[in-house]
Amino acid sequence: MRQRTVLILIAFFLVAVAVPASVVIANYHRTPAAGLDYPAMLAKMLPGGVFTAAPGGAGTPSTPAGTPMAKPVYLGQDGRAFTIEQAEAGFFTGAGANGHLVVVSWKGQAHAEGFYNVAAAVFDAKGKRLTGEVLYLTADEGRTVLFTGKGRTYPGYAGSTTYQGSSEWHGGLYAAGAKWEQLWPADPAAFWRDRAAEVTADGFTVYERVPVPGAVPGQTIPDYQSVLAYHMVWDPGTESLTQTK
Repeated sequence: MRQRTVLILIAFFLVAVAVPASVVIANYHRTPAAGLDYPAMLAKMLPGGVFTAAPGGAGTPSTPAGTPMAKPVYLGQDGRAFTIEQAEAGFFTGAGANGHLVVVSWKGQAHAEGFYNVAAAVFDAKGKRLTGEVLYLTADEGRTVLFTGKGRTYPGYAGSTTYQGSSEWHGGLYAAGAKWEQLWPADPAAFWRDRAAEVTADGFTVYERVPVPGAVPGQTIPDYQSVLAYHMVWDPGTESLTQTK
């Protein structure tokens, strides 16, 4: 089911705060790997695509680990830009299982295709072979963050999409493998029904929807506001999220 997003007003102790409508993913690759064939990797993640380095794009990363750098951009055969949001070497499918995680984003040509599309996949240590399925996520706005624990690294994602002035959110904490597993929330459909979230380097900030006083359902859009509820903080020791106020 398509997920929808909108600029949501946040009211907390009578102070209005907005969930960012446009979120920029951190502009770095924490452990860049030189020499990877990104066009070939993208073709495996997005079958049928043919990709070439964009003019003036960053190309293949080759800076020292942890060095801020521009994101590599590649063009598909239809001219659309595909941006490598994350490219990291590490342990993603289990302790001792070394590989490369690649997260690529692109913009759909119409709202129905999603303005923020993401594909995430883990390749073997040489970057040649997919070790499992590809995770596809679609939204209007979104963000992807990597959380590292003692034994492996996990992608976290939050995205939202707008339907007629109302928004729907989706995402959570994921673990790679032969198939992707959503570790949090336990029941995504129930969790996201009346919630919004922002993913950060520390975890997730969760907001709950409450009715706007005096709003007329169907006439006032949106007829709710999102109030700060709690934080889900990443604990690298237990490789899990812990709820805090």
